[in-house]
Amino acid sequence: MKENLDKFWRVFLSAFCVVALFVATPAMADDDDDDDDDASVGIGDVIEELTWEQRKKDIDAFYAGKVAEYRASQEKIFAGQVVVEFVKAQIRRRVNTPFMGDFRILRLPGLEVDWTGYDQSPKKSKDEIVDEVREAAIEHAIDRIRPDERRQAIIESADDRFRMVEINERVTLMLRNGRGAAALIDNQPLRAVNDERVQLGNRYIIREDLDEEDQALFYPDVNKRLKEAYVVNGIGKIDVEMESMIAQECFDKTATAFLENNYVPDILKPTASLRTAKPDFWIAKKDFVERVRQQVIKMRVELYEKQEMPKIMESAGYFYVKTTDGRGMEWVDLQEKLLREAPQPDPNQMNGMGPGMMGPPPGMGGAMPSGY
Repeated sequence: MKENLDKFWRVFLSAFCVVALFVATPAMADDDDDDDDDASVGIGDVIEELTWEQRKKDIDAFYAGKVAEYRASQEKIFAGQVVVEFVKAQIRRRVNTPFMGDFRILRLPGLEVDWTGYDQSPKKSKDEIVDEVREAAIEHAIDRIRPDERRQAIIESADDRFRMVEINERVTLMLRNGRGAAALIDNQPLRAVNDERVQLGNRYIIREDLDEEDQALFYPDVNKRLKEAYVVNGIGKIDVEMESMIAQECFDKTATAFLENNYVPDILKPTASLRTAKPDFWIAKKDFVERVRQQVIKMRVELYEKQEMPKIMESAGYFYVKTTDGRGMEWVDLQEKLLREAPQPDPNQMNGMGPGMMGPPPGMGGAMPSGY
């Protein structure tokens, strides 16, 4: 019932608008009465007009078309070297925005981005650059540190340092523990060794009174353990020295290699830098410029929609009103605006009839159009 009533009122208001239009327009006399009858417009013609849903699509298409035209004009204007000059200006002004990023990252004392060839794709991928820089750094570190030679030298020195004492060979050492702590055993021959003690000259020394390095002179298990630890520690120091030198060269040269291959720091990442060696913090210069371009165009279009489109829509005869659910706003034509502003009729009081007995509104005789 309510749907039929709403539909009827839409038809009625449409007819009212058309009749008002013809009343306000001066009548044109025609000598031929038959032609005049053929040119007349009836309510049936009004009923066949487009529905609101169809008209809404036309309104939306009109709006989208105007915005698309403006976007196209901005894409044509804001392109090429214009974008680069815009970027340079943002760098000089040290602009930092949440939309485009922190342009201050692209400026360091003595280091500037060369925007020549900004529209060219990088010659190498970031992974290729990282690998090449590291390979070069490894070669340089090998030339300077000579790790293989030094590793071999450590192994050979371990054999000399941890050579075990033979029977009757003379030994000089300092007791570190026990009752005779700090006592010097000077140039005494090794007489005997067992699991519990060592005999140097006429003196018996309990094994626990000797520190580990002195025990290594007499006990194979201790000798082997300390010798292996000495080699591992010495080689480990060489490895650390190698990695430190490689890392420093990668840090010093990776950023430069990125810049040379048409990359720039990604200014949307706060910790990015012109000196960082982390590939995730770099973006192709071509992509960077295009991203800035699209962001600026987007902001200009949004400003256009906010400031200019209301004027254009109003001049085209549209009105900005609340949606039927009251949760938003939309553009409508005059017919829809009048319909939404019209008071909702009470079906119980329509033409003095009760529910189910709705007749034509006062002043409009005849039956309802078919389908209603």
